[in-house]
Amino acid sequence: YANPLAVRASAGALVVVFALVLAESRWAGRHPVLALNPLADLIAGLVAGAATALVGMSGPPVLIYLMLAGAPAQLARATLLSFFFFIYAATVAAETVFVGMPAPVWLTAASLVPFAWAGGIIGLRVGGRLDPVRAVVLAIGVLGAAALYTLAAAARAALW
Repeated sequence: YANPLAVRASAGALVVVFALVLAESRWAGRHPVLALNPLADLIAGLVAGAATALVGMSGPPVLIYLMLAGAPAQLARATLLSFFFFIYAATVAAETVFVGMPAPVWLTAASLVPFAWAGGIIGLRVGGRLDPVRAVVLAIGVLGAAALYTLAAAARAALW
């Protein structure tokens, strides 16, 4: 029953705050504040699933968790790739079963698969060449950009 614009804006603002906290933490040279463990993994997955259902934003909660836990870049990339595969497959299945997806949505999704595949291949090649410091900077930048885009989209929708 919540206002969708308020939910999107809140999600965007929360991710901006986390991006700033991560940037400040890295800049100050602080050690990870979380530890990777099965319970924390489960909680991060639940938050990401809820974020996917609410605003279609599954990646930031997982990336924030991995960065707060100081996960190595290779582990973070592998986790995110497998997570995206499974979370989007589950989301599409749930959407199809419970709400239904019209043919134009399926066509749009199918047309984007080659681009997602190509982006994944490029990301793997570039990611493997980045040193850990640049990988963290890039991850925080992407996180911040996604959050700012979410805020801007919510603001635009509210104004129009």
